[in-house]
Amino acid sequence: MYNFEKIFNIYYKLLYIMTTTIQTNISNIFLSDDGDKSLSINQDGLILKSYLSTNNPIETIISPLAITDTNTGNSITMERLTYLPTGLAALEAPPNLKTLHIQDALLVDKSEEDPNSTTINYNCIILTDGTTTNTINGTGYTTKNTLANETCYLNFSDYLESGISSIYKTSKLSCNPSMGTITATTFAGSVTNIVVTSDNTNGTYFIPFTKTSGTGNKQLFIDDTINQLNYNPSTSTLTANNFNIIGTPTTSSQASKLGQIGLVKLQTQTGTINGSVSATDLNLTSCFDTSYKNYKIIISLNQVAFTSYPSYSLKAFLGTGTLPTVASLYGFEVKNNASSVVTPVYSAGVIIASSPLIFNVSSIPNKQIIFDIKNVGFLNTSINQISLHCKSEFNNIKEQGISDRTITTTSVSGSTITGITLQQTSIGVGNNMNWTALIYGYNLL
Repeated sequence: MYNFEKIFNIYYKLLYIMTTTIQTNISNIFLSDDGDKSLSINQDGLILKSYLSTNNPIETIISPLAITDTNTGNSITMERLTYLPTGLAALEAPPNLKTLHIQDALLVDKSEEDPNSTTINYNCIILTDGTTTNTINGTGYTTKNTLANETCYLNFSDYLESGISSIYKTSKLSCNPSMGTITATTFAGSVTNIVVTSDNTNGTYFIPFTKTSGTGNKQLFIDDTINQLNYNPSTSTLTANNFNIIGTPTTSSQASKLGQIGLVKLQTQTGTINGSVSATDLNLTSCFDTSYKNYKIIISLNQVAFTSYPSYSLKAFLGTGTLPTVASLYGFEVKNNASSVVTPVYSAGVIIASSPLIFNVSSIPNKQIIFDIKNVGFLNTSINQISLHCKSEFNNIKEQGISDRTITTTSVSGSTITGITLQQTSIGVGNNMNWTALIYGYNLL
């Protein structure tokens, strides 16, 4: 390699001789000891030649304006060259790298249009260990692709949002390229846009849950013990040891899937009764629908001071189409502890609107009135038998005992019974009360 400092000293001394002596054509040639390199000077400048023994020697001309490679015609101006040491001084070879290449030139580009410009032209930096090559240029850098089944640590910068930052990594943030997993101590951020995948695989899978309520970072758990909480997507089956059902299933099918065979609570209705010398009607509307055919109704009354003891009768059916208006009653009674005397009860073909049929006998009003009603809530396509059955107790000043009564009627095709009207006998002026009716459906699936 040439020592440019010595070459420039020789060049300027020879230039001084050329400009201070009267010579029009001067040519001096200096040869190296091996005769393979030469140095000469003429009107073009200082000429450096190498590999003189070959057919294609390298020739470089150094003039006051530029350094030129005569074989390729490439040149660099002296003005640019003065910035080159500054740019090169900022470069350091990364540790353990065998080579660091800067292709083309790393220069200050001071164009003729803008002589004050200090734009640096970074064409390309190549880093290699002899096997893998990484390139850094103005648009980014190449990356190495791997699917290795190993723990790799992720790079990140410091707290600065922009500008030049240091690159860090930590053992608490890693990934496994083969498994496609990222591992960290805690993940924070919005979870409203989690990517989910549709899957209907037949198998037993576990449902995640948290142990505390509220927002924020939570640890997830699964129950994979003996009494598991699991789900099978293929069969849409949820399995648990127990179910605590708070809401009301809207159909018998839903009740069956939740294990509710028998009575299923459907709704609650409430109302008030103002004490009067006359009887009072209780309208239980929209009690029955197509989900169930058989129902149980429990009516509760609050305790008040009564001068009489009410009984309850069936007065009307509510719904659409031609509804039943005539009904019959049959049953039996045992009064005043006369267990050996059973009295039959029977009334046939009664118009219930004008003569309501009593199904719950006279008693104090703090008891519950419980009765079943069958074959209602759906559209009849033919004549259908309907029945209301109630067991009640005599509990008043005159009578003690039990009563078992059934009211029957028929509904015609095209009718749908959705509710009933009950009548309470007089309880006297001022004896006001509240009532609550619980409606249950019989789920027989």
